[in-house]
Amino acid sequence: MFFRYIVDDALITFRYSRNLAETGIITYNIGEAPVEGYSTFLFMLLLVPAFWMGFDVVIVSNIITGISAHIALILLTSASANYFPKAHFPYIASLVLAITPSYAIHSVSGMETSVYLLIISMLLYSYSMDFTPKTRIAVNSFLLLFLCLARIEAVLVAGAILLFDLFALLGRKRIRDIGVILIPGFLIAAYNLWRYFYFGSFLSSPTIYKRSPFEGLISPLGLERSLEFLMFYSPYILMAIISLLEVEKPEERILRLLVLFAALWGVTLLFHPTMGFEFRFTFPSLLPLMLIAVPFLSKLLGYAVTIRTSEAKLLLEKLWRFRLLLPIIVLLAIPVVRLPRSYSLAMNYTDGMESAHIPLGIWLGENAPTEAIAAVDDIGAIGFYSKLFIVDTLALVIPELLEGGYNASIVFDYDPDYFVIASMDGDDFIPVFTKGEAIAAHPEFSNYTKIDAYEFSNEYYLWLFGRQT
Repeated sequence: MFFRYIVDDALITFRYSRNLAETGIITYNIGEAPVEGYSTFLFMLLLVPAFWMGFDVVIVSNIITGISAHIALILLTSASANYFPKAHFPYIASLVLAITPSYAIHSVSGMETSVYLLIISMLLYSYSMDFTPKTRIAVNSFLLLFLCLARIEAVLVAGAILLFDLFALLGRKRIRDIGVILIPGFLIAAYNLWRYFYFGSFLSSPTIYKRSPFEGLISPLGLERSLEFLMFYSPYILMAIISLLEVEKPEERILRLLVLFAALWGVTLLFHPTMGFEFRFTFPSLLPLMLIAVPFLSKLLGYAVTIRTSEAKLLLEKLWRFRLLLPIIVLLAIPVVRLPRSYSLAMNYTDGMESAHIPLGIWLGENAPTEAIAAVDDIGAIGFYSKLFIVDTLALVIPELLEGGYNASIVFDYDPDYFVIASMDGDDFIPVFTKGEAIAAHPEFSNYTKIDAYEFSNEYYLWLFGRQT
C-alpha cells in the first residue's frame, strides 16, 4: 500500500551517502566543511555501497527498511515467547503492531525508522535470553552502540539502560561485574568524541541544534502531537498497565522494558515532539510496551477464539466489573480505523513529492549550469536530483543561519542563482515559512524573478526564482 511513499528528509540522507561514496567526506555540499545535517549516521553508511554499485538508492532503501521491519516483528515474537512461555499467542504483539498504519508507513519511508525498530527488537530479544550478566552486557554493548549510530539522541536512551544495569548489579552485589558496563560506555563515548572532532560540535545534528530540550514539547504543536500519540496509542499503554497490575512484583527484565520504554518515549518527546508523520520518532517506543502487554493480549485473544482458560475468564470478568472491557475494544479498533486516513495523507504527500519536489530537482539538474547555486526550503529531493550546490534556507545544513536569530543576509552572501521558496498560492507569492518571508523581504531579492511554480497536492506551491539577466 505504501511502497511509493518517501519522505523528503530521506533524500537528504541519500545525498550524504552519495557524497561520501564519491569523496570520502561526510558533507552535504561537496567542498564544504563536514556538517551533520542527516537524520541517521548508520543508515547513511548502509546506503553508500548502493552508489558504489550503481543501484537505485530509493529501491535499496525500501528493501533495507522493509526487511528490517519484518525481522523486527520476528524478533519481537521470539522475545515474547521467551518472556512469557505460558502465553497461548506469543505473536500477538507483533500482529497488533503489523496492522498499525505507523508500522506499515515507516517500513518503506526511506528513513531509518525501521532500522531503529530492528535494533530495539534485537535489544528486547537479548533481554529475553538467559544470559549471564557479563554476556548480556557484552551483547547489549554493541546493540546500544548501533542504537546511537541510528539516532544521535539515543545516547540518552543508552545512558538510561546502562544506569539500570549498574543499579541491578549493585543490588545483586556483583561489584566485580560492574567493569563490563564500561564497554558500551567507552564505545558510545568514542563515537561521540569522533563526532565532536569531525563536525566540531556535539550538537551539530539539526534535530537537536534547532530545538532545545522542552522547547518543542511545550509548543502548541508539540503538545498537540504528544496528546495525539497518547490518544491513538492509549490502548497499548492501558494493556501494559493491566499486565503489570497482575504481577505482584515485576521481574528485573520487565523493569528493564519499562526503563527502555520511558527512555525512548521521553527522549523523543523532548527532541522531536513536533516532527514526523505517523509518530515517526515516538512510535519505536511502543515495542517494549507491546512486549509487556503480551500476557493481556494473549488472554484476550484466547477468550475470543474460545480457548477460554480460567485465567482469561477471570481477567475478562475483572475488566467487565470495572467497565474497562468495552473501552479497550474500542481503543484497539482506533489504529485500524485510522488506516484509510493515514493512507490518504501518505499518498497525498507522495503525489506532492512527485509533482513538485522531484520534477523541480530534475529540472534544475538538466537546465542549470553545474556550477550554479540554489537556495532551497526543502533540500531533500531538490538537492539530491539537481546535484547543485544548495544553500539551505531552513538552516538544516547551514546552522550559522540561526546564530543570534535568523539572518537572511547569510543566504545572499552565497550569491545564489536560484531560489526555491514555498508559497501558499500559485499566482500570488505568499511565503509559507517565516524564513521565506525574511528572504522575500531582503532588498537583494528584487534581483530575482519567477520562473515557474510547482503545485504540491493542493497544499502549497514551490516557486522557482531565477536571477534577472
